[in-house]
Amino acid sequence: MTLAGWSIMIASVGGVLTLCTYCVYRVLTLPPAEAEETIQHVPHDS
Repeated sequence: MTLAGWSIMIASVGGVLTLCTYCVYRVLTLPPAEAEETIQHVPHDS
């Protein structure tokens, strides 16, 4: 593979891994939701 091919591949894989890591970090560091807020949005059968 040429130097340009390696550069594009490394940039692409690096970008995807960075974005994936950022998204996982954001999800895992969310503040805990209040139970009342969650229960209010659940549809009930009545």
